[in-house]
Amino acid sequence: MAQEFNKGDIAELILSAAIATRFRRRLSERKLDREQIISIGDLPRISAGEVKSTLRDIILNSFRSQYQVRDRDLNEKIISKITDNISVEVSIPQLSSRYISAQPVGSRFSKFENIINTATNFVNADIEIKRKVFRTQFNLREDLIEVKGVGTAEQRKTKVDIRVDITTGGRMVRRRSSQISLKYTAPQFAQSVGLEFSKFANIFEPLGIADYANDEAEFNKAIFDVYPDILGKRFESREDVMSSNEVEALKAQAAKIFNGKILRQLRSLITSDSFKETLARFCEEKATKNESGVELVKFLREGTYLKQTFGQKFIDSVKSTNFSVTVKDSNNPTIVIYRTGGGVDSDKLIQFRYRADATKPKGKDFYLILMRTLVESGPLLYSLGVDNE
Repeated sequence: MAQEFNKGDIAELILSAAIATRFRRRLSERKLDREQIISIGDLPRISAGEVKSTLRDIILNSFRSQYQVRDRDLNEKIISKITDNISVEVSIPQLSSRYISAQPVGSRFSKFENIINTATNFVNADIEIKRKVFRTQFNLREDLIEVKGVGTAEQRKTKVDIRVDITTGGRMVRRRSSQISLKYTAPQFAQSVGLEFSKFANIFEPLGIADYANDEAEFNKAIFDVYPDILGKRFESREDVMSSNEVEALKAQAAKIFNGKILRQLRSLITSDSFKETLARFCEEKATKNESGVELVKFLREGTYLKQTFGQKFIDSVKSTNFSVTVKDSNNPTIVIYRTGGGVDSDKLIQFRYRADATKPKGKDFYLILMRTLVESGPLLYSLGVDNE
């Protein structure tokens, strides 16, 4: 049975709604009048119920909605007549949008309680969002606050899934934070797709692991000499692709390369501070495309989340950590960089995984082989150089 929706798409929609709700929820007149000094810590928290209300609005308005809220005057202790406009717009694939829009709208929200609670917890805790909420609420200027779910629409141009842009007095504030790359359980944050050796090798070249002449010659001999029609070979089903001799040969060659030059070079380089800085910048570039202010946020199944904002603290933490490198014995060849003395999985920084897949060309009744070299995050990526805030 075909999947009715993608949880990552739904998570993007829910988090967009939660962020918009955080900007909508403003300090009560009573609290404003009672407190002598108002700080970020006095901002009202939002509830999962409020997020659901905003989510319902967005869905009922064709996945976009607008709200007007009034500023608070900290000096006069009153609700100002100055009004901010909040605009939220989310673009997600049709299968997911159709599923979450089922009538009556809200009837399927219970299936996503975990994601709703996680999104609520995240926006209540995230310091960058709180700073933006505080400034726009008390600056006594008309602000346009735009929350855009763009992950599906712009996935080739950016790593950002949700943008938070603020325009004050006709001028957009520079994007320094709260541009969110959202992951729902999936660890992948970069990939190279293709059967050719170059597609496999170019993942490692930014780390200084290059000059694959011998490996490429052996790869081509084992794959293209033996299976000359591999690039266009048609299969009747996805299962036929996954169990094919061609896929087994591709994995075998990838495993040899992982266990050979790549493993040797990584183990040789991993003790060097300059290489560890290169590794840290590699992680940042793959996760953010070096776009300013991107937060890598991962929603976990149990309703909690992890976050990494990168920057100098992350680089310094990577440089001060001792790492080991190993190849995991699995169906998909995998090479892991992890903290020395820790668990290969529990203290993993990143891993490189070579995975077989199948693709069905649009309008066709056959499948082709699709190989991916994935860069995947581990728990350590989200903890090095991260404050508890």
